[in-house]
Amino acid sequence: MNKHSIFAQVQHPQDVNDFYHIYNKSNILNVIYWNEYFKMVQNIEGAIVECGIGRGRSLITILALQEFYKEVAKRHIFALDSFEGFPEPSIEDESSRNPKKGEWSSSPNNQFDYSINNLNKILKKTDVSSSELTILKGFFDKSTNDLDVTEIAILHLDGDLYDSVKQPLINLSDKIVINGIIVIDDYILNDNNQNNEGFPGARSAVEEFLLHNTSGKSFTPSYNSNFPASRLKTSLEWEDLVLEDNSFDEINMIDTWLNNQSTFEENSVMNKKINKGYKALFYGPPGTGKTLSASLIGKKNNLDVYRIDISQVVSKYIGETEKNLGNIFDIAENKNWILFFDEAESLFSKRTTVSDSKDKFANQETAYLLQRVESYNGLILMATNLKPNIDLAFSRRIQSMVNFPIPSIKQREILWKNALIGLVDLDEKDIKEISQNYEIAGGSIKNVIQYAWLKSMHKNSKISLNEILMGIRRELNKDGKSFEK
Repeated sequence: MNKHSIFAQVQHPQDVNDFYHIYNKSNILNVIYWNEYFKMVQNIEGAIVECGIGRGRSLITILALQEFYKEVAKRHIFALDSFEGFPEPSIEDESSRNPKKGEWSSSPNNQFDYSINNLNKILKKTDVSSSELTILKGFFDKSTNDLDVTEIAILHLDGDLYDSVKQPLINLSDKIVINGIIVIDDYILNDNNQNNEGFPGARSAVEEFLLHNTSGKSFTPSYNSNFPASRLKTSLEWEDLVLEDNSFDEINMIDTWLNNQSTFEENSVMNKKINKGYKALFYGPPGTGKTLSASLIGKKNNLDVYRIDISQVVSKYIGETEKNLGNIFDIAENKNWILFFDEAESLFSKRTTVSDSKDKFANQETAYLLQRVESYNGLILMATNLKPNIDLAFSRRIQSMVNFPIPSIKQREILWKNALIGLVDLDEKDIKEISQNYEIAGGSIKNVIQYAWLKSMHKNSKISLNEILMGIRRELNKDGKSFEK
């Protein structure tokens, strides 16, 4: 007999009676590493929680080892499984393996159902005690939230998918005792293998959890085809925001909602009367502070703001726009991110009378977007230069509509003073004069300052009123306006 035959892989059992008799390499290794886990926690109290029973191999190993270690530490064992296979995979789970909802509800040969009934048959055939075992049926987002346990020594996660790993980590991590351990299956450490990994969602969930719990930072995705968005940042502060009083009142309403979001969500009366999340539309000419306001709202509330790249979302191919939008909302869901749709008119434009198939599909895109926007439980900010083009149905779902007009003379004076601080001591009279004579927005003022600074560097001199006026002329020329007063 071949000396390695004991380690040979065998077919999946077709009968519950021979299930626990399989001794291949994988099963032997399973016993070895679980024995190490037991030794690691033998001097601490706490339950063992297994999320993902499947064929029951690890559970039987845990129960058997518990018999050996029960004199050291008597533990209760919680075994959780949907017994219905995978839940609906999320966008993070996309891979060449292509996991499907309901997969792993039975053996690969479909001759052995992963049911509570069959699991109990297996346990009955073994000689291990299950007196300290509680089996819970349900998907992990609910079952781990409802789990009645205060201390966990070992948390075993074999959920395979993003949400099936993420939710137990969120719901149970604070119950793990000091020196307790988390055992995670399907996590690839070597980046070189990630192109071929079957369950990338599990890795993403773990990395997000580790990032947040070791550094206090939230997960920040990089720009990619599934999430075509870049994070907005600003070095300015809330006090630097210069707006009309009415506009500032609306911005403060958004800030108030963010500060009281949890209160709204926990209020059962309010939940019946208002929609999820908060949606705001910023409209006005370019450079008037729409993007800056979005950045400062996030900065003030310590929330990440992501500007969606509309050019990568809208597609000429039928169904692709909805798919791209779905990916964005799926990834952002429950992340507490602020989504900022700049140039929103290309997505939120008015629906048309259906005259051909193109109109029909365009209207379907708008209807889909309406549904996703309404169900998003965070803050969505939309910016447009063309308010009249926004679909009326969107307008009804928007809590704040904030006008960003060209700054008034008084506001321009404040903007000029703020922009010139530390660069040049311009005479108060000159500042008043350029504020009164030249109707330009804050974004244009920034461009003027950059031009004046570069011009002074080229001339190896200090910034003067002349360079500033030259910069103003350039900005006005861009818009086809006259510089002469």
